[in-house]
Amino acid sequence: MGSLNETPHAFAYQFLNLSKQTGSNNADSNEGVVVKKKPRVSISPDDSLVEVKKKAANFNVKKAVYWGGREVPFMFVVKAFDAISKESGRIAITEIVCNMLRTVIETTPDDLLPVVYLLANRIAPAHEGLELGIGDASIIKALAEACGAKEAHIKKQYKELGDLGLVAKASRSSQPLIESGKDSQEKKKNHIKALLVAATDCEPQYLIRLLQTKLRIGLAEQTLLVALGHAAVYSEKHSSPPAKVDNPFEEAAKIVKQVYSVIPVYDKIVPALLSGGVWNLPKTCGFAPGIPVGPMLAKPTKGVSEIVEKFQNMEFTCEYKYDGERAQVIILNTRNMLNFE
Repeated sequence: MGSLNETPHAFAYQFLNLSKQTGSNNADSNEGVVVKKKPRVSISPDDSLVEVKKKAANFNVKKAVYWGGREVPFMFVVKAFDAISKESGRIAITEIVCNMLRTVIETTPDDLLPVVYLLANRIAPAHEGLELGIGDASIIKALAEACGAKEAHIKKQYKELGDLGLVAKASRSSQPLIESGKDSQEKKKNHIKALLVAATDCEPQYLIRLLQTKLRIGLAEQTLLVALGHAAVYSEKHSSPPAKVDNPFEEAAKIVKQVYSVIPVYDKIVPALLSGGVWNLPKTCGFAPGIPVGPMLAKPTKGVSEIVEKFQNMEFTCEYKYDGERAQVIILNTRNMLNFE
């Protein structure tokens, strides 16, 4: 595998490029020109977070945006991560994620897909088996170089804290980036070091966790799907739900979860959601050859009576459950067969 920004899903890495987006409101004076702007109400990342943590019904997108019309800053994302990690209730977590996604949808919808992937802590659909291929050893080397410490010191902190993200946060970089080496691992290490050098606040912590694919914020994917459905309802003010829908939020969440079980690919779901809306999602996004559907999971019961009570006044079929592995076999043609376990 080549350098990080050469992966098929390069946006997932490129979105972490903090050298351009660190959550600052300061004018860019690299060209030696200072442009005077009209005074406006200044919103800090912390002010934004206060708004994002509000109940979804009371949330105001305008009070959460502090970056103008630019791309969503990584700081906005990690502040939300940090808020989620401190919540234990599913409802509170859902509302934070919902408000976060609403902000992206209504300001820079092109960033919705990478943000969803960051929340899911992935760079590609699960069935593709694509990973960044970055081990702890590479991260430790990059962290040591970025903060001017010895690898032994970083390893000692890692052993004490049990989280390289916390080590990164405690060892915030102050050293400039020095590119060197030509091989794949060296390039990856230098990319990581560059990101660490530009990172501030809690950005180093979640940058490292994302690279390790150990986000540790307690966000389940089903909660992400529910929040995505809720965010779509809030953002589609001009769109009415289908007739006989009592609770549009529950219905939207149900639709997103159902579609994801049929085609678990955010690359297809998110663009369809943005272009056609959540109510049309089952029509615009469905089964696709070569993409495995989500497996149905069995729920254990205490006895037959519980099953009969659950399905009363309904016809249902029972079958024996056998131990072993399940697999999906998709035959595209006589020469091309895909097997997903």
